Amino acid sequence: MFPLVLPLLAISTISLFIILITKQIRYGSGREVILNLFCDLKGRRHRWVTDPTLARRLLGSSSSKGIGIEHLLSFQAFRPIVSLESVNDSQWMRMKENFLTLKTHLPPLEKLAEIAENKTTQYLNSDQILLIDSPTLVKILVEIMQAWLFHGDSDPIPPALLSAIEEWRKEIAVKGRGDPNLKLFAVNWIQHKIRGNYYHVFEENWSHEEYWSLLLQPFFVSPAINLADIATTLASSEFREEFGLEGKKIDKGALEGLLLSGIRYNHPFPVLERWYPDGLKDGDQVIVDPNTHVFIPMDKIGREGGKVGEKWVAFGVGKRACGGREVAMTLCTNIFYPLMTHEKAGEKFKPWVGHAFSGRNNDQKETWRQTWFQVKLLVKILWRLVLHKE
Repeated sequence: MFPLVLPLLAISTISLFIILITKQIRYGSGREVILNLFCDLKGRRHRWVTDPTLARRLLGSSSSKGIGIEHLLSFQAFRPIVSLESVNDSQWMRMKENFLTLKTHLPPLEKLAEIAENKTTQYLNSDQILLIDSPTLVKILVEIMQAWLFHGDSDPIPPALLSAIEEWRKEIAVKGRGDPNLKLFAVNWIQHKIRGNYYHVFEENWSHEEYWSLLLQPFFVSPAINLADIATTLASSEFREEFGLEGKKIDKGALEGLLLSGIRYNHPFPVLERWYPDGLKDGDQVIVDPNTHVFIPMDKIGREGGKVGEKWVAFGVGKRACGGREVAMTLCTNIFYPLMTHEKAGEKFKPWVGHAFSGRNNDQKETWRQTWFQVKLLVKILWRLVLHKE
């Protein structure tokens, strides 16, 4: 038996190490260790900023995210989508310009508000729908965006499209590889919708991934993921107690402030980043050293800001502030108002049911398969950084 002790001890030790590392990356201070290591392997300085005033300035003073979280993790997780949030430099400037062009062709926000409130109220009033859980909330979102973007389109939402969104949610949250076939289904679906509605905007360029991504990611995939996450926050006992929502009548005019608090409470981007190759100065005073990658833990700043946090904490600031914030707030306000005030909301609205794979609000219950995926991904990134060290 003695010869088996050492191998078993080694396996147990390695297993425990893997579990602790993956838990810490997501839930503890380990993310700082890992992200700092990414910078070290690229030969770059790293700096974590938690002061809100400085954080706001640094977010607004650079439009580059460098080689960090978005480049190493999110960009690949979104594939085959080219995420506007994950690209840099000339590609980001090109996609941002095209996104702004696309926005000029969208229907008015007033129409979005009407569709969102009517659709959500319809679900609440329906006797056939007993529960508005996380998957149902995603379906409501997709139906709303389809009707708004595609001029009243009421085609049934394909189950494969909703499944594809969950696959993206899983991979973005580093819980596993998303099913490529389901992702491809979503790509084909959006291209079909484009041909019948927006082909005149970019014509043959729509076939390029940079173009169709401008509709699929900002208007379907990301909002669906974020909406379910915000919903679980607003419905949580912790949030409702802190903001005194129990038994309180919610006024629609004041709902925006509550939604912003919900976004800050569990921020959709737990860590924002900016790359300063030349540093930043105020006259002779050095604010940021050259060759520095700045990390800003928005989840920490948002929590500490509490009820009085500013809007920039929710949507960022500067050139890379969220380009769809008006759409996001219109959508959220008119979905959550009925979900938080309707007479049937208390019995039906349970967004935590079926909610999984959130990058900002996980249950700390990774399976061995998910843990193994995280470890393999981490090793692969580290190896790539070592091979291409500057």
